[in-house]
Amino acid sequence: NNRSFFTNCQFVTDHAFRGLDNGRAAILFGVNGIPFKGCTFDDTRPEATDQQWRKDHGRTGIYSLWSAFAVNELCSGPQSFPPPPTCEGQESVFENMQYGIRALGELNPARFAITVENSTFNCHNGIYLSDQSSLKVVGNDLTVNGRTGTDLDDWPYGIYLDNSHNYTVENNELFGDNPTYPSAYAAGIVAYNQPDGNTDIYKNSLDGIFVGLEALGQNKSLPNDPLAKGLQFQCNDINNGPVDMVVLEAPGATSPVVGIATNQGTPGSTATLAGNRFGNGNPQSFLNLYNAGEHFNYHHHDPATEPRVR
Repeated sequence: NNRSFFTNCQFVTDHAFRGLDNGRAAILFGVNGIPFKGCTFDDTRPEATDQQWRKDHGRTGIYSLWSAFAVNELCSGPQSFPPPPTCEGQESVFENMQYGIRALGELNPARFAITVENSTFNCHNGIYLSDQSSLKVVGNDLTVNGRTGTDLDDWPYGIYLDNSHNYTVENNELFGDNPTYPSAYAAGIVAYNQPDGNTDIYKNSLDGIFVGLEALGQNKSLPNDPLAKGLQFQCNDINNGPVDMVVLEAPGATSPVVGIATNQGTPGSTATLAGNRFGNGNPQSFLNLYNAGEHFNYHHHDPATEPRVR
C-alpha cells in the first residue's frame, strides 16, 4: 500500500501547454492504494466548455495504468466506524475534462480495487474503467454531456465498464445536460464484456440521457454453463430519455454470445424482482427495452401498482 495521498488539492488548467493538448492532471503507474479526498480537477480555459473541443483536445483528471486508487469526499472531524455512505463532506470534483477518470490495468486479485465515491463529474466522459476487478463506483453525481451533429462514432457517457468484473455500481445519479430531443446523443452507464460472474448494476438514477443503460457484447456466461451467470440491471430509475435500456453486440467486435443474464430478477418475491422503472408516460420516451442479444426472462413488479416497471 503506497503511503502517498492527495487531500484538498486543486488540479487546475488555465492555459495551454506548449505542444500538448490531451494531458493528464495525475498519472498513476503501478501503485496501490492512493487516496484522493476532496480534490478538484478543472480545466478553466474558455474553449474547454465546448463539447467538440473537449472531446478532441481535453485533459484527463486521473489516468492510471496497473494501479489502484480511491476517490472520495473529504470529511471533517472524527468519523464513526464503520463509516456511513457519506459524511456530507467536501466532494471531489471533475470539471470540463475529456475523461474525469481513465483507468487501465490487468486483472489482478492481489491488487487493491479502484473505488470512486461521493464525487461530481461534468466531463465529456465521466469514468472509464478497463480490465478491473472488484471496482466500486457508488454515490456519485455525473452530468452526461450529449453530442449533436453527424459525427457520432464516439458517444459521451457517464460510466463505462470495459472488460471489468465483480463490480459494484450503485446509487449514482446521472443527468443529461441538454434536454433537446433527439439531438443530444449520449449513454449513461455502459457495460462491455463481463462474461464470467454474477454482477448487478443497481439502484442508479438516470435522467434525460439518450440511452440510459447499455450492455455491449458478452455480459453472460456461455449457454453450457449450469450456473447461468451474468449481468443484471436491478432497481434503476430511468426517465426523460428516448431509450431506457439496450443490449447489443459491440460495434466492430464479435462475441461468442451476446446478452445479459438469462434471468433479470428472480420470481417468487417482490424483493428479488428486477425493479427497474422506465420512462413510461414521458413524451421523450419511445423505447423502454431493446434486446439484440440472446433471449432473457424479465421478472417485474405488478404494473397495476407501479406502471413504470415495464
